[in-house]
Amino acid sequence: MVLRMILDRGMKILLIVSVLGAAGTLLADSYAPPRSKTYASPSGTAIVRVEPAGMGDPQVPARCRALVYFYNEKTSEYEKKFEKLLPNRIAPGDVMIPDDGRCVITFAEWHGGRGDRNTIVIHDLKAGTARHLDLADFLPQTRIDTFPRSTSSVQWRGEAWFDSEQRRVHISAAINPFYPAFKHPSFILHLETQTVSIDDPGSPGKPEPILPSRNSWWEFWK
Repeated sequence: MVLRMILDRGMKILLIVSVLGAAGTLLADSYAPPRSKTYASPSGTAIVRVEPAGMGDPQVPARCRALVYFYNEKTSEYEKKFEKLLPNRIAPGDVMIPDDGRCVITFAEWHGGRGDRNTIVIHDLKAGTARHLDLADFLPQTRIDTFPRSTSSVQWRGEAWFDSEQRRVHISAAINPFYPAFKHPSFILHLETQTVSIDDPGSPGKPEPILPSRNSWWEFWK
């Protein structure tokens, strides 16, 4: 009987520790091996193929690069128009390209990244320039702190899509399950000005995490 009480109490301790750990929303990292990946524009007239950095493999390019192709209706084939080295250490986490192929937009790193300068990069292919944006460029730290995070990255972004004119990219925000009542913003990436605006500012303050009250902890422990 005494042994059973000790074991039951031990299991409760483990459960409490697990919940408290989860409240910090620090998640474990898990990534598939990097590989070449092709991303298409909304109508498929332009595609970009991203080849990750070789990480020491002599058979793979030492730098991450993007190959941009346009569809030729006469030949019914894609023809390469641009080749560009990307600043990512391995590869970007996600890539977008508009139908006219005027730019390539990359998001974060393949392995995440804690809101660094590669959070959003707009590569102007004709001008040969790149605009780097990190989270601090368009969000206060109180906002950044509310997003889920893993051991290597801030998980701030949900889905992203072009508007009808493909001049802007709408970006939904990741939802932190431990702040369910908090009104998270969505974002608009303006391709012409290469800036980000908040579509719905909501509350600027940092919310309190949703945890059981002190009394409920005592009721659980008894």
